[in-house]
Amino acid sequence: MKNKFIDSKNNREYKKYQSLSKRKYREKEQLFLVEGLKLTMEAEKVGLLEKVITKEGVPIHLNAPTIYLSNSLFAKLSTQGNPEGIMGLCAMAKEKPLGKKILYLEEIRDPGNLGTMIRSAEAFGFSVMISKNSVDLYHEKTLRGSMGSVFRVPIKTQCDREDLLALKKKFYKIYATDLQGEILRSMKFETPFVLVIGSESHGVKKESLDLANSTIKIPMEGKVESLNAATSASLLMFYSQLEP
Repeated sequence: MKNKFIDSKNNREYKKYQSLSKRKYREKEQLFLVEGLKLTMEAEKVGLLEKVITKEGVPIHLNAPTIYLSNSLFAKLSTQGNPEGIMGLCAMAKEKPLGKKILYLEEIRDPGNLGTMIRSAEAFGFSVMISKNSVDLYHEKTLRGSMGSVFRVPIKTQCDREDLLALKKKFYKIYATDLQGEILRSMKFETPFVLVIGSESHGVKKESLDLANSTIKIPMEGKVESLNAATSASLLMFYSQLEP
């Protein structure tokens, strides 16, 4: 196993790591960075960890080649205010087969919300589909928000109406959130099914609502008009598993 020390900002490999802060380069290289020991270890568990990147003086006990950076270079590469001193260079996973309960996320723009929903999806036994025009799955806030679930949940990206239609033809029921929908407490979820959550600002698109077998709304009190997308998704996934 070959380790390496980098102390120049002009180093070609270091520049490659810096470029991975942008989506287009992540997609080009099929690589991304995670930060912190927990996420780095999760990547190793599923075989996606290619290299460990750390700063001088940080002990490493992972089975991957290690790149040591000078403290100043590591600080420039880190996106955290108080970094742990360890990152993982990871390969993007191949798509896994989706299950019988699917969370379809439509044009989600907030990376923290996306990460939270993926984490909740794992907790409640859902696969995840992410539509086109959504935030990148490998955005550092998405990865952090998922707390490692991104490595374990079956996820399909760049989805659209045709993907929903294909599932409907396979006898998946489509349930979509809508302010004019049926009150949640009266819903009966039939497996297999897809639960569609819309964007934070616009909700579920009409073309997806038109495919839905049923639309759902969460009953609320007071003057609250809507819930955060991640909160709504988590509530609905939890409620669906209460069904006999």
